[in-house]
Amino acid sequence: MLRPGGKGILPLPPKAAMDKDHYRSVGVLAMWSFTDLADSRWVFGTEYIQLNQLSEPTGRFKEQMCGIYNPAGWGAYYRDGHLFVKRAPVIAGARYPDFGCNFEVFTNPDFLELETLGPLQELGPKESIVHSEHWWLFSNVPNGAGDDWVRSDIISLIENQTSSLEID
Repeated sequence: MLRPGGKGILPLPPKAAMDKDHYRSVGVLAMWSFTDLADSRWVFGTEYIQLNQLSEPTGRFKEQMCGIYNPAGWGAYYRDGHLFVKRAPVIAGARYPDFGCNFEVFTNPDFLELETLGPLQELGPKESIVHSEHWWLFSNVPNGAGDDWVRSDIISLIENQTSSLEID
């Protein structure tokens, strides 16, 4: 859960023109009964989804939420010059909850939640599993909006910090 007044950022799967190698879907967008894609808190770009947290939302529902399959394995939250980034392993071909989501973003008037999900696993008695996240916090990040802002001011921070991180 993250403080009010910022925006969550999730990368969408890479885009490619339709041809014989690109007939299959590349991801999922899961919605809840209170998800309203016309709500002004959503910003849908070509490469990124952003969800703004507002303490006094004017949309139909106070809450908004979506989940995606995020092959990049990172999500971020921007607020007042600070960028929080979290990364989690992505296991290609694994079965994820909520129709295949490995990242979800939720907001209400009090906070924004940026959640990672691990693959569904069946465990026997005395078995366990670990779901790891890696977190980074950056300061002095310029404010902006849309895909151009994420590409110009956010991506280099994420790539520079996480390039040495090996995720199994």
